[in-house]
Amino acid sequence: MRRIVFGIYGLALTVLSVAVSALVLVIAFVLTVLAPFLVVLFDFEAVRKDFRSVIERDPAARGAVEIILCYPGFHAVLIHRFVHFLHAHMHVPVVPRAMSQIVRWFTGVEIHPGAALGRGVFIDHGMGVVIGETAIVGDDVTLFQGVTLGGTGKETGKRHPTLEEGVVVGAGAKILGNIRIGRNARVGGGSVVVSEVPPEATVVGVPGRIVVHKGRKVSGASLDHGNLPDPVREALQNLTNRIRDTELELHKEQDFLHDIASCKRREVHASSAEAPLEEVKAAAASPPTERISFLDAIRQEGISLIGEIKRASPSRGIIRQDFDVPGLAEALKNGGARALSVLTDRCYFHGALEYIAAAKKASGLPVLRKDFLIDPYQAWQAKAAGADAVLLIARLLEGGDLAEMAAAARDAGLDALVEVHDERDIERAVDAGATLIGINSRDLTSFEVDVRRLFELRKKLPEGITSVAESGIEDASTVRRLEEAGFDAILVGTYLMQQQDVSAAAKTLLSG
Repeated sequence: MRRIVFGIYGLALTVLSVAVSALVLVIAFVLTVLAPFLVVLFDFEAVRKDFRSVIERDPAARGAVEIILCYPGFHAVLIHRFVHFLHAHMHVPVVPRAMSQIVRWFTGVEIHPGAALGRGVFIDHGMGVVIGETAIVGDDVTLFQGVTLGGTGKETGKRHPTLEEGVVVGAGAKILGNIRIGRNARVGGGSVVVSEVPPEATVVGVPGRIVVHKGRKVSGASLDHGNLPDPVREALQNLTNRIRDTELELHKEQDFLHDIASCKRREVHASSAEAPLEEVKAAAASPPTERISFLDAIRQEGISLIGEIKRASPSRGIIRQDFDVPGLAEALKNGGARALSVLTDRCYFHGALEYIAAAKKASGLPVLRKDFLIDPYQAWQAKAAGADAVLLIARLLEGGDLAEMAAAARDAGLDALVEVHDERDIERAVDAGATLIGINSRDLTSFEVDVRRLFELRKKLPEGITSVAESGIEDASTVRRLEEAGFDAILVGTYLMQQQDVSAAAKTLLSG
């Protein structure tokens, strides 16, 4: 008998529990349906600001009807305002929590009834967003899908984060514990933040690291939350830069000049095997064109232009596709050039010795063989090709090689333009008897150009030296300043070779 009584009692309790649960769910469902209307009726200003936040922050929003019907984040915030009122102000048991679960089923957003939301909160897309019981979300906060504002451990009291006004939290980010995210801060997508974030800071990574703080003020929400600094990428880039710098240091012993010298030694060996020095000297006695004084040509009144003819360079690659040496030589003469510099290096500049005679015949101007001369053979070779001057690079010719090459140029009856890049080069050039010195603003190791070097080193030249400014000259104002600084000539190549109308470009340079 007792078992029957207890059975009936248990069945009654079960039926009553089911009935009460069903009643609570029905009430919760009805209130959930009515909640939007009640909130609009009693707190219209909050609803208006929530609605405006969608329009202002989501470019995909297409109008009021679409927002009202199709934005689960807006629905979740709207209904939560009524749920929070029942929970926090009316102290209604169970029903608010049931309502929050119903909202979660329909929107994918779970907001505990105890969470406090400011006005203008925008939950974009919404799916997977969880906002814990003691979380406080300030005005104009933006949360993207998958965001968690969660607690840590089993402590009681305030255990969820506080987001101040204007905070933006990227997709999938987790903010955990009783911490404060400062006004207008940004949390990158996928970050895990477990410590305080100051106002106007940007946090990324796991665990979250502050990568920007007041570098640029973030006003309001923004949908560019994917465009955030990447500290891992920056660290890798810094490491890459350090490796590159170290390689450059290690490569100093085998830099461009070292490589070019090796190429020239091979060239001289091959050429001398084909045409011994005595044969070249014999050919130099009757060159294809009559010699013209290069030095006298650029010593004329006013600053002189030495127009350079080259097809390519190691720093720029191919410079000019339509490479017509006679046409370019004539254009440079018509543009006001008083002398020409012709690249004959094959290793890096795609040059040829034959270009010398072609340029000189077309223009009637004296021609400098611009190459990397390391052996007297090359000076006689230049004379035989019709050159009137040669370039000698002080940095390339170490020890007594510079003086030897300067003597070889004089023996061949050629003017020598000695190129320098620093004060030590100037001293060596003067000791070698140079009277024509070119200051190159380009570092032949790094290929970096610094035009200021021209003005600094010009002051270091002794009296009586004819000076030429080289590299980085691209406008008339610079030419005018170089003339005022005491330069007798400018040597311009890459800039002119890049111009469609070489003659007009040369005239423009000299117009100042």
